Amino acid sequence: QLTSYVHEFIYRPYKLEGEPPVRYNITKLGDASYVAIVGMHHAITDGISCVVHGQTVTKYYSLLAQAAVSAQQDVAGQLPKLADNYLDYVFTNRAQMDVQLVQDYWREQYANCDALDFPLKESTRSRSRGEQIVKTVDIDSAHWKRIEAFCKQQKSSPVHFFRCLFGILIKAYCRAENDFAIAEFFAGRDSRAVMTTQGCFFQQTPFIFKRELLGGAARFEELLKYA
Repeated sequence: QLTSYVHEFIYRPYKLEGEPPVRYNITKLGDASYVAIVGMHHAITDGISCVVHGQTVTKYYSLLAQAAVSAQQDVAGQLPKLADNYLDYVFTNRAQMDVQLVQDYWREQYANCDALDFPLKESTRSRSRGEQIVKTVDIDSAHWKRIEAFCKQQKSSPVHFFRCLFGILIKAYCRAENDFAIAEFFAGRDSRAVMTTQGCFFQQTPFIFKRELLGGAARFEELLKYA
């Protein structure tokens, strides 16, 4: 029952127009046994933020518990000050990227791109019910070593290797006939000042697959070099 409830809690859709993007729940299992559940929308949190948030809540709880034991009424002065420089990061990023020069560049890059048609089945849209459909491909150590050796020979990396494979699969699955783009995400915490700040510090960069590099006569090495 607890597992089912946790899944329902985690995958329940957020209504950002009228509710907070963070949810808390404490479930009592016994006289001295509780489970705390925290759900956060990805728009306000990344992997590091989960650690920061957990450490912050633990610190607050510890101070409040000590105050309760010692009968102190006010612990506000003892509570740690949260870093508040996430808005500075957002505004700086907008000032650098939301400019005409950058917009014109990407309009030109997207000029020959078509929207992809993903024939998704209804059965794949089940995350809100606490179910996950995961398909994995196991790569043994020998296979992985061959991939590394090939990438080294091509002066590339496994990241680019699998990006290219992903593009080939998308082209086949969607029957793409023209250029198409995918969005790639990478961590955006570029300084120590934001390492203890909560927020979504991901940067999004489009990657455009060119039609001529995915055609029948194209070689994988050419696509890898482009990537």
